[in-house]
Amino acid sequence: MRFCARLIAFALSLGVTTVSAGESLPRTLHYTFFIAGQPAGEAEIHITRTNSSLVFESTTHVVLNGNVVDLVCRTDADPTTFKVRKFSYTGTKGGTPVESVVHVSPDSVYGTILSGGIDVRKKKDVRGREVIVFEDWVVEVQILLALRQERSDRVSTTYRFVFANTFLPADARAGYTGDVLVEGPGRSMTARKLAVGIQGGPPFESHVDSRGVPVYLNFPGVAAEIFLVEFFGDNPPTHYPPTAKPSGDSPAGGGRRND
Repeated sequence: MRFCARLIAFALSLGVTTVSAGESLPRTLHYTFFIAGQPAGEAEIHITRTNSSLVFESTTHVVLNGNVVDLVCRTDADPTTFKVRKFSYTGTKGGTPVESVVHVSPDSVYGTILSGGIDVRKKKDVRGREVIVFEDWVVEVQILLALRQERSDRVSTTYRFVFANTFLPADARAGYTGDVLVEGPGRSMTARKLAVGIQGGPPFESHVDSRGVPVYLNFPGVAAEIFLVEFFGDNPPTHYPPTAKPSGDSPAGGGRRND
C-alpha cells in the first residue's frame, strides 16, 4: 500500500496531546466553501449531544463547475468514541435526486443508495477496520474524523473510508503533525494540523481548534478551501489566487477505492 510522500512525516515521534475534545462542541457551525479562490457554497450544521448520542443535522450547498449540489444530512454518532452509527442524506446533485442511508455495525456497513430512481441495497465487510463514513463537502464528516484521531493513542491511524454515495471503500491515513497558526481578519489562533492522505489521491489538511472543530480545511488537489465563518467571517483570506485551476470536483481527491 502506497500513500503520499508527505505522510511519511507521521512516522516522527510527535506524541499525542491529551484533550477532552468534543466536550464543548457548539450547537451551531457555519462554513463557507471556496474553489480556486472564488466562493462556491456554504454549510450549516446543528449539533445535539446527549449521554447516549451525538447528532449532526446539516444543509450543504456547493456549486461545482456549474452543477449545484444540495444535501440535507443527518449523522448519529457515539458521543464518547465519535464512531458513526448511522449517516443519511437526501438532496440533488446536478439536478438529479440523490439519497443514501449508511448503517455501521462492528463488522459491516450496509444500507441503500438511490441510483437511477431505484433504491439499491449495499453492504460491505469492514471487519477489523476503523470506519469513517465519508461524503464530499459534508463538513461533519471532517469534525468526526478530527475527534476520532484526537482519541487515538497512535500518532497516525489507518482508517477505512466508506463513500456514502457508492459504498466504495478507500484506505486513508490521518494524524496530527503539530501546531499551526491560523490567521483571520483581525484575529489569530494556534490550531493543530491534521494531515489526511487517501490512497491514490493527494493529501489534504485540517486545522483543528481545542474543541475538535476544524477551523480551516485545505484540499490542494482541487484548490478547494473550507472556512469556519465564526472565526473567519464572510470574507476569508483564501490561499489560492482567482486564476488557480481546480483539477476536479472532489475535495478528497478521487483516490483509488478498494472493494
